Parts: sequence; structure tokens; C-alpha cells
Amino acid sequence: MGTSRAVLATVALAVALLAGACTSGSPPSAAPPPSPYDGGPTGPVVPALREPDAGSPDAGSPGTTHVELCPWLGRERPDRTVSLVLPDRFAVQVAARRTCTFRTARLGGAAPRPAPTTPTTNEVVVTVGVARSLADFRDRVLAPRAGTGTRDDAVTGIDYTADVGFFADDDGERLAWSTRVGGRPVDVVALQAGGVRIQWQAGAGRLDDQRDEVTAAVASLGVLDGTTDLCSARTQGALVTVRSLVPEGARATTSYAGSCTLRLAPSVPRSHTASLDLRPARSLAQERALLPRGSRVLASRTGVPGLGAGGRVERLEYSTPGSTPLHVTVVQQGGVRLTWRATPTQWADERTAFEDLRATLRVTRTR
Repeated sequence: MGTSRAVLATVALAVALLAGACTSGSPPSAAPPPSPYDGGPTGPVVPALREPDAGSPDAGSPGTTHVELCPWLGRERPDRTVSLVLPDRFAVQVAARRTCTFRTARLGGAAPRPAPTTPTTNEVVVTVGVARSLADFRDRVLAPRAGTGTRDDAVTGIDYTADVGFFADDDGERLAWSTRVGGRPVDVVALQAGGVRIQWQAGAGRLDDQRDEVTAAVASLGVLDGTTDLCSARTQGALVTVRSLVPEGARATTSYAGSCTLRLAPSVPRSHTASLDLRPARSLAQERALLPRGSRVLASRTGVPGLGAGGRVERLEYSTPGSTPLHVTVVQQGGVRLTWRATPTQWADERTAFEDLRATLRVTRTR
């Protein structure tokens, strides 16, 4: 199918998708929609590579939309990443294993309150490698909760359609239902084909208002080779985006407003992380002067290999005191800071992984 025909089909699908998703009744009681992740009885499905139907995976409209990536995380990952374009209000990403949740917040705002892990009424959830069908999800997860009682997990308005033309697959599925999040009624609609599921959630009656956004997000979906993540922030009137390869074994990532953290394997200690800061408040020379008492500076220099961000490069390595001492390595350039935290033993094994990550960073600025 050519690009234009695929986009038209996607638009028609989104219209039908939303028509079945908006229900007028108020669902009974408080519970977030069940998680879309379902491992199949024979293991996950590896989706085929697929270029987005609409525009480049690096596309987006500055000031309104931006690209998001959903990498397949974990030890046995098959180098697959789902890309899509979302409105800027979906600025919080929480990813683990094969599921990425994008929550609403201002892309350039302060740290969200409540925390990024708190469900919101307007969310987009992408799952890569999902094996169980939406029909199975309906029967196994939603149907037992159907009803108009006062249960916290009650679900209403279940609507399923098979053989939907989604994601270059005429065997796609659509499933819609209603429930509550934090006591607020929401409508949810999901599409699935070829091992990829996208689920869009909005306040009751609001999905129709977001028709164009759903259409654009569905049309922009692609499956890219490799395990890649993005970190974005609006700063000084520009959208700064850093694309990087995800280190082997990384299990989860959280990003918001230019602060992005990858949880590395092993997960002990919990501070074993790689992080990006796109709006650092101080230079590394200033950070050195503010290190906690008992820290030991191991290296501090300039003119070293940088982050591809342009400008002066600083590098700082130090050890922290405490019952679990850490080796911290920081490189900063052009308003981008990369930090790797590990125990000294972990660092001895991961120095090369850090340098590989640093070398793969790709920094772009658009207005």
C-alpha cells in the first residue's frame, strides 16, 4: 500500500475507532484501565521493521508535536523500537520491558506534581512484542469486570472489532471500553496488529475532541531497527532532542522535561543508572565545588570527547562516600549532561558501555 493510501486508511480507521469508543454512561468506580501488556503463551511477537506512513521518524511540528520512541527493554531484546508523533502535552514517559506510557504534562515545565508514575486521565500506552490478541484481552481481563456496580475495577461499554486495517495489516483489531482513573470516568480505545498495540485514553466524552491527534499518532507509527530512546525538552525557545542507543540490559526508563533516566542492569544498587539532563543549572566546575563531603575527585578535565552538542566539553569523575560507594562519571557539553552512576566494580565492567553511549548521542535543536 502506498503512503497516501495508507494514510487515508488510517484516517478512516481513526474515525471508526473513535466512534465506538465514546460512551455516554458514567462508569461505576475508581480504577485505572488494566495494563495493556500481555505476554503470549509462546513468548512475545517480534514486529517487522516498518517505516512510518506519515513523514520521517524525526518529524514533528515544533511548538505542537514531538517524536517519541518506545524501545523494547530487557535482557533478551530483539533490537526493536516503536516510533510515533504525539502532542507536546504528552511529555512524561514511563517505560519498562515492552510497554511505554506517555502522560500529560508541559514539555518544558517543572517536575510534575504528583510524580510521573501517577496515572492521568489522558494517556497513550504503546506495547511492543504483545502476543495475546485484543479479543483475548477482552475475554480474560475486561469481561469479568463488566457491569454497572460499585467495584473499583468495573468496566462498561466494551466494543470489539476484528479484521481492522491497522499498521499495514488487515487482520488488526480494535477494542474500546470505559472505566475510571482516580475516580474520574475515562474512555479507552486500543488498536493492535503485528505485535504492536497503541492504546489511547481520555476523559469521558473527550476522545472525539482528540480525533485528529489520534489519527496523526496512528499514521506516524513505525518500527525501527535497534533499541533507541529519546530525551526532549523545550529550552530557550527551541526543542532540544537527544537520541541515544539504550545500553544492553537496561530495564526501565523515565523521562520528563529534559531529565531522562535509564535503570541499568543489575538493578542493585537502585542508583545504578545512566541519565541525561538537557537543562543543567551549573557547569561541572561549579558542581565539583558542591560535591558532598567525603567525595573524592578522580578526574576533572576539559577538551575530552564530547556529546556532539557543540561548545566546550567538561568531564568529571568522582566517588561518593557511604555504605554503598559509587563511581560517578559526568560529561557536559552545550547544555547537555550525561551521567553514569555505578559501583566501582560495575564501572570497571561498564566503562566501554558508557563511552559507547556517549558516542551514540545525537543532539538536534529545532524552533
